[in-house]
Amino acid sequence: MIDAFWFVMTPLAFAGWLAIKRGHPVAGPLLLMGYAGCNLLSLGHYLYAPLHAISGRIHAFILLESFLAVALLCILARTAFARHHARHGSDVNCFDANDRFWPQGVMRPKAGIHRLETIGRYIT
Repeated sequence: MIDAFWFVMTPLAFAGWLAIKRGHPVAGPLLLMGYAGCNLLSLGHYLYAPLHAISGRIHAFILLESFLAVALLCILARTAFARHHARHGSDVNCFDANDRFWPQGVMRPKAGIHRLETIGRYIT
């Protein structure tokens, strides 16, 4: 049962990544949040077996998986917070018109200049 759950949760990570790559700024993070939530369910191993019945290696994997799920949720929350502030006029870690993330203090390209145009100026 628990091993079969991997076939449900793993496609959520791929679907979330693909949705973000294809420019879906809401669906992608939601799918990744679902994936992180599924990873937190790995703590459910402790409901089915006593602590002493689980090997140390499995304990390490469960704790690592849970820690990384919390880290992913924190990254997604920070990105959502920055996106919200960018849309409402704040300059703290914002997104540009093309929905690219620019941390505070990073030089942003001027509006209207595309990457290929910028590269072309330096080549010619």
